[in-house]
Amino acid sequence: MRSISKSRIDKLAKEGRGLRGTFTAKTMSEVITAQQARDAEVREALFGKKAEKSKKTDRQKAKAAAWKAFSEFIRLRDSDEFGRLQCVTCPRSGPWRSMDAGHFITRAKESTLFDERNVHGQCKGCNRFQGGKFLEHERAIERIHGAGTAQILKDKAVKECKRTVDDYQFIADTYKTLVEQIKELSPNKFKP
Repeated sequence: MRSISKSRIDKLAKEGRGLRGTFTAKTMSEVITAQQARDAEVREALFGKKAEKSKKTDRQKAKAAAWKAFSEFIRLRDSDEFGRLQCVTCPRSGPWRSMDAGHFITRAKESTLFDERNVHGQCKGCNRFQGGKFLEHERAIERIHGAGTAQILKDKAVKECKRTVDDYQFIADTYKTLVEQIKELSPNKFKP
């Protein structure tokens, strides 16, 4: 085996390399930073300007805020004067905060996502682990909203619907206002 001179070891150490050509932690982070910079240059060359913050992100945030307010309203609407909510698809009940707002037609269908006839208070077991109990939910909708409502929702679900950030903000504001009204009229629902 060949020996390495002291001067060679010192030279490698100054370059930030070990005996076998490995990088030290500091140098490795510099290499990664350089690779990221090269990747950014390639992306810029291929796709033009640097990627700006997309409007989709703002739209997703607005949609999440609208859903939060709508979900709270639905669970409060379906709860009794003491804040207890019975699942629409099974006899289980609990505090409205521990229940879900379950959809009859899936959330993937934008046209029925915020339709109050499509969403009801549902226990987590039915909503998340038993697929929403589609048939039981359909029967409950017919019982609550009248015959033919489930078919109306099914027909509405196939229609295309595109909402903007402003639409979602309007929905969020509307349902926040309704929740505030419920809070004023039924303070017992908010007691722990």
